[in-house]
Amino acid sequence: MKNVAEELCKYFIDRGLSQKDVAEAMNVSTSFINAILNNRKAIGKKVADKLSNLYGLSASWLLTGEGEMLKNVTTINHNVVQGNATNSIVGDNNNVSM
Repeated sequence: MKNVAEELCKYFIDRGLSQKDVAEAMNVSTSFINAILNNRKAIGKKVADKLSNLYGLSASWLLTGEGEMLKNVTTINHNVVQGNATNSIVGDNNNVSM
């Protein structure tokens, strides 16, 4: 199991996001984000869902530390229709983040 708080902190730093940026996007206090990133507060389901939707993170990873950090984007259908290739790409919640 990876240290979610440590990896999450690196993720935000790599993207140039401050704790204040994340707190504002999530509509929570900076101290709340600080507590999560410093392992003083566990990530609950609602927070995991918000982080997942805002930043493309896997809610499952946020809650357990297992699996991939980012949502998986999976090609679910690749058919040739009348000579045209059709790709259907679906991520978690039917959204695709680039």
